[in-house]
Amino acid sequence: MAQTDKILLVDDNEIDIFLNKKLLKLSGIENEVFSFTSGMSALDYFKSDTADQIDIPKLMLVDIQMPQMNGFQLIDELCKIIPDDIKSIKIFFLSSTIHDIDEEKADENPFVQEILSKPLDANYLKGKLEGK
Repeated sequence: MAQTDKILLVDDNEIDIFLNKKLLKLSGIENEVFSFTSGMSALDYFKSDTADQIDIPKLMLVDIQMPQMNGFQLIDELCKIIPDDIKSIKIFFLSSTIHDIDEEKADENPFVQEILSKPLDANYLKGKLEGK
């Protein structure tokens, strides 16, 4: 698997997906955005029959609170499936309400960069990606 400029967006709210895609495009971050409306469907993408041909995204934006599988569970599962590749992905969580327990869990996870508030501040994210 090779890393590409793809962005993977996982959120159970289709309006948030639409809005975040627009914000990414307007900020100049977006190249190609793949979106999934659940952690399970994102996980299935990485587990597919053609998984060895999947391009690893450079960036993942993941909603924390989703039914069936939350953002933390998704990242834990990806660590099992793509243990080497996950190290090269910049992962940011998205949340409309940031709880202290979520911040603690995110801080403890070596793959999570930060929790960002919804709606996404794409210019802030662009600065983080550029090391500012």
